[in-house]
Amino acid sequence: MKIDKKTILQTLIFTLAGIALIVWRYQTLTKEDKDAMFRAFSAFRWEWALPIFIAGLVSHILRAKRWELQFRALQIPSNSFNTFSAVMIGYLTNIFIPRLGEVSKCTVAARYSGGAVDKIIGTVIAERLWDTICFGILTLLTLVIEADVMMPYASGILDTLLLKFRYPDGSFNWFKITVLTAVLFAGCVLLFFLFKKFRNGRIGGFIQGLGKGLQSVYKLPQKGLFLFYSIAMWGCYILVAVLVLKAIPATEHLPLSAGLSIITFGTFAMIIPAPGAIAYPLIVAPVLTLYGTSAGVGQGYGWINWANQNITVIILGLFAMIALPVYNSKNKRHDQIRNSAT
Repeated sequence: MKIDKKTILQTLIFTLAGIALIVWRYQTLTKEDKDAMFRAFSAFRWEWALPIFIAGLVSHILRAKRWELQFRALQIPSNSFNTFSAVMIGYLTNIFIPRLGEVSKCTVAARYSGGAVDKIIGTVIAERLWDTICFGILTLLTLVIEADVMMPYASGILDTLLLKFRYPDGSFNWFKITVLTAVLFAGCVLLFFLFKKFRNGRIGGFIQGLGKGLQSVYKLPQKGLFLFYSIAMWGCYILVAVLVLKAIPATEHLPLSAGLSIITFGTFAMIIPAPGAIAYPLIVAPVLTLYGTSAGVGQGYGWINWANQNITVIILGLFAMIALPVYNSKNKRHDQIRNSAT
């Protein structure tokens, strides 16, 4: 798997930017906030560590089972262990080189299933599109349930983004809006004509393979099970956030709905292409302050949850890398023995 210089440079830039933000944020904390943060670390209740790990493990298993349904829809041979291992190896890769995890995940799945890489990439794109829909629903649900807490925070973020398209007097900069719309439209038109031109060639075949992968959700014979896995998976994400709240004395009193807010805004941190989602604590901490916690406690929670996610992925990812070849070599030998016996 080749890593180009652009990927290395991008990773380095985002890593340094993330570290700079962490240092800056730490410097802005008062002495009381810093003390509160370290108290949150030291007061963590370790009896909660196993339930938190199990909830995270179940979420990864559910994602793998859901992905396996897409494989079946495209008649790609697969089994639960191989699919789960590919998912975890992808997550492990993402910790060190953001966005390369999806490539490694598809590569591993293709190697051990024998399926076409383009179709498998298509299933991942379809999976991400579905997750985006789920995330949109979750965001709306959070804004409704936690309206009194979240709306001021969300409106502040939206206002900051809209400032890029406004003049100092508050009126919209229609020139910028028009240019952005024109660029997006031109991009869509260009992609359409490129597809028409190359659809019978190698590029066209690859794009058609992606299209088949995208259709994997619609071709599912068990759409209800796919929906169940999706809901249960996101439920596990929320459960992890809530369990970490309960494991810290300074946050154990917060309502269960706070888990919704943490997942909603924490997911944005996962989108930023920095190793290990290093921006996670910086985004989650301000959310907790909306519930009355100090900035230090919010930082402590963010770092504990961040560490939990990364440690879980490292443990399961390393296990998958070691066990996957062993598991498949044994299965191959069993198949050879069975075939020779017949």
